[in-house]
Amino acid sequence: MRITYHHSAVAGAKVSGAPARIRGYQAYHLDQGWPDIAYHFLIDQAGRIYQGRNPDAPGDTFTEYDPTGHFLVCFDGNFDSETASAESVEALVKMLAWGCQRYGIDPATLGGHRDYAATTCPGKNLYALKAVIAQKLGEVLDSGTRYQLVFSDTPV
Repeated sequence: MRITYHHSAVAGAKVSGAPARIRGYQAYHLDQGWPDIAYHFLIDQAGRIYQGRNPDAPGDTFTEYDPTGHFLVCFDGNFDSETASAESVEALVKMLAWGCQRYGIDPATLGGHRDYAATTCPGKNLYALKAVIAQKLGEVLDSGTRYQLVFSDTPV
């Protein structure tokens, strides 16, 4: 299994509208004939994590790469023009540590969508953080810290 991170490419994504926007992404993906939203998890700028598609099921993409075997996490926003918040990056590191521990994913497989397809996703500003994210992930995993993700019973 591999880790791949994405962005929604929606500029100006406000934190307050994240749940409704994510439901909109899901509706759009269902309209494409997919069985659910394309991603396993999504993160908003406040660092809130939303559960998407079951991680045991392959994700989807609008590009030519096959995401089977990829643990897909999507940031809400357009990171070609925006900067990821510290809270969202911290949430990603925790999310990935959890995924590596739960699914036995090698953290060295961390990649952005652009590593597998001709796209700017996850945006130049978020992709520029790849080495920082990898370093922080390694530190968390080396420390032995274990995260338990708890999701709200309220559907997104």
